[in-house]
Amino acid sequence: MKYVLMMLTMGAYLHTALAQVSPEQWLKQLIDQDAAFQRQEFYNPDRSFPSTTVADEQRRLTNYKQTLAQLQQLDASRLSEEDQINLGLFRFVIEDRIAAIDFEAYLVPLNAEGGWFTDVMLQASGQQFAREEAARKYIQRLHDFKAYAAEQTRLMEIGLAKGRTAPLDILRGREDIVAPALNTNLADNPFYKPFLQLPASWSGALRDELQAEARRAITQSVIPAYRQFQDFWIKQY
Repeated sequence: MKYVLMMLTMGAYLHTALAQVSPEQWLKQLIDQDAAFQRQEFYNPDRSFPSTTVADEQRRLTNYKQTLAQLQQLDASRLSEEDQINLGLFRFVIEDRIAAIDFEAYLVPLNAEGGWFTDVMLQASGQQFAREEAARKYIQRLHDFKAYAAEQTRLMEIGLAKGRTAPLDILRGREDIVAPALNTNLADNPFYKPFLQLPASWSGALRDELQAEARRAITQSVIPAYRQFQDFWIKQY
């Protein structure tokens, strides 16, 4: 009942708002609002990783449904040809996000090529630092990885309990997919690679300090997280 009342209230508000601005302005505002929401959720500079709990997904779903409801209030016939195309594309993106969450695709965060657990390894391999601040931020990301991995693994556990998993054919023979991240010889660990390429212009003392902090983060957070994930992958998933 509360949801119905909320939607009726929002509909009345939208009717008033749409009468005050042009369709082009309203569409641009919705696109800009969505871009800001995406930055806050997935590219927030204050967070090492996006939060990926079920509650987060449901909160995002609410946002996307509200955006779709606002798009449905737009009279496409009053838009230019270019903006009609923009509207169609934007609506497709929003509807696709809604469908993915409704289908609980987030409970199966992997495919034949890998998933979140390989994405971060690839990102680490290509990481380079031009500034000390960036190196320290990356070290914090390494420390935060353990919590992120736990959230992602929890989603997979929920999916497993619901019978929602990736097809066995794409999982079989992939047991060693995270082996590089488990390498305790850090010179060969992709997460330590960026610290073997620190700028020569930095002082030796700074490079030593950052390398020591990176080794600590990898041994205390990254490697244990991947060990736990590999154990779950092999014994349960």
